[in-house]
Amino acid sequence: MINFIRWLHSFFFVFMLLSSCGSSDKNSERDKKRDQIRNYALSKEKELSDITGNYFGSLFSDGVELQKIHLLLTIREDVSDSETSIDPTRIPRLAGYMRLAYVSDNESDSYISYSIIKGDYDSKLNSVTLELKNSQYGLLTLDLSDSEEKLSGKWLSSENSSHGEINLIRLNEDNMGLSSNFIPSSLNTEFTGYLSRNKTGSYHLSKLIFQTQKNDNDSLIMAASLLFYNGSWSDSEYQKFTFSTVNFNALTGGITMIDDSSTISLNGSLRDHNLRGTWSTSYSGNSGEFLLNSRSFAKPDESLQQEPSISKTYFGKIIYTENNQSHFPENISISLSMGEDAEAPLKSSLNGKVRFYTGSYGSQEYLEVPFSDIDYNVFNRALIIRTENPYQMTFSATLEKNLISGDFHYGSPGKIGEIKLNDSYENSGMMDMQGQYQAVFRWNDIKAYQYGNFQIFTSYDNGLKISGDLKMIFGPSHSVEYLSYKFENIEFNPESGILTISSPDTEVYLKVRYDNGSLHGDWFSHTRGNIGHVCMSQSKIPEIPDGFSLLSGIGGSYRGKIINKNESTSLPEKTLLNIAASRNTESKDGLLLQGSIRFYLGSFDSHEYMEYTFSNISYNFYTRELNATTIKENLLIQGFMQNGIFSGSISHNGFGTIGTIEVKI
Repeated sequence: MINFIRWLHSFFFVFMLLSSCGSSDKNSERDKKRDQIRNYALSKEKELSDITGNYFGSLFSDGVELQKIHLLLTIREDVSDSETSIDPTRIPRLAGYMRLAYVSDNESDSYISYSIIKGDYDSKLNSVTLELKNSQYGLLTLDLSDSEEKLSGKWLSSENSSHGEINLIRLNEDNMGLSSNFIPSSLNTEFTGYLSRNKTGSYHLSKLIFQTQKNDNDSLIMAASLLFYNGSWSDSEYQKFTFSTVNFNALTGGITMIDDSSTISLNGSLRDHNLRGTWSTSYSGNSGEFLLNSRSFAKPDESLQQEPSISKTYFGKIIYTENNQSHFPENISISLSMGEDAEAPLKSSLNGKVRFYTGSYGSQEYLEVPFSDIDYNVFNRALIIRTENPYQMTFSATLEKNLISGDFHYGSPGKIGEIKLNDSYENSGMMDMQGQYQAVFRWNDIKAYQYGNFQIFTSYDNGLKISGDLKMIFGPSHSVEYLSYKFENIEFNPESGILTISSPDTEVYLKVRYDNGSLHGDWFSHTRGNIGHVCMSQSKIPEIPDGFSLLSGIGGSYRGKIINKNESTSLPEKTLLNIAASRNTESKDGLLLQGSIRFYLGSFDSHEYMEYTFSNISYNFYTRELNATTIKENLLIQGFMQNGIFSGSISHNGFGTIGTIEVKI
């Protein structure tokens, strides 16, 4: 038993001795492996340090430069995949980033960056392999060769279906200023230039304003606004289009954008501060090319003409094509004014008015109607203009090359004519309404006519003001026997072209239509209604109607007889009625009538007569009724004057009716 115990102790000692020798050998192997890894790490770090630094250059595709880039190579230590779990060793790897040229020195600015997720450098082969990643654009691989502080090779982006060449130069003491050539302004800026029109050979000045926002550490959310100008920058005539989303390929510089209203789209590329490509609209399809620059104005080709400003006045005519009752003056002008909206920055408003000229352009004789709504499509040049009550007008036209042409609609009749206007005018040959008119008035019931004069005065004070002086002449045109009337407010209806010439203080009133220096229509008496037609002209005496005779004045000597019918009286039969007409500015119509009546005992050539002067003579030129009273004997003459003949009665306030009287010139 004791021997067995001793043997067991001896076996344990030998076992422990052998075990101790095996553990030492194993620890020695682990230390050796760890030393090897450490040596490799030190060697690799020294090797990688030869390639690290800042590199600047460009991406190319088929020899065409796409984008300028900045590549930063640094060293990152990764934990070794060694079997040891004691004192793990860290292995150096290539790290860093590649930034595209949309970054400024300000780190808070927007930029697009690829992070190096895997990289290696083989000093024997002078090759660098990098695998980079961007959360928005995916993976990018670079296979580069190192030669004299330069890296060159190939790049591939399978997710973007793009590839090409890459050339980089390392930044050192000799080329410290190189970086400024590869780091332009950020995308969060303005690009100015033009959009050209293929069909018209013209261009619009344009401004594209980008807005960028960090999505994460390596990508951007981009939006933009396009200001599309008419005329020059100073005109502030533009239409704004908003692009809430901009699709931008950072590698190729490709950019695609459609505005929020799906009206205009741009498709192009951004390279070296220049944004260029083609643009199209939903109205006209492919429209032309664009070129914009973030550092300076991109000038258009000299063969292109600048699109003019639309803020101006256009002159022209209404050409009536439909049979209707509307007779707006033919001469019109349309004024358009576009400018920045003070209450809404980066937004423009379009206002305007239409003027209908009764005479020549530039005169004060016009009806002005402001526009209530203007819709202008700069792409297809469609122009829709509306006015509100009392004139519900619509102009449906196109505006192109300083020319407005289209249709004129009014109220319920709809289209009543066409318009054609441009931004200049010549003498239209139209006469102003203001002026002196020669007139011929017809008396339909007696087939007579008389001359007249009409003076029209116009002024403009918050609207067209028309007044006039009318003379109605009895007898020849040079006669002083005339009635005169003043009309302070003459109504003009531009729809019908009718002038209503009336006054509450006058017996006569007229309704006439104006037509290039002439007036024609009807004239009326408040007591008798429509009397006849009237024609007036500024240039000549209107034609005398056939079958009508001149209406004579009432002034003159009328001879005839009295037929006594009162047994209590016996006046001589032969009688002479004298009437004289003269001017009296104090009377309402400016005419003074005086006269007397003679009763002859013998012949009209004798001096045997009794004469009684009239104290008052009243004569209604429209009913032709004459009343006269003598100063002595209180004789009253009553009757009607027509065609140079007076017939009526004679009476006395004491004896009553004496008899009848009929006299003529």
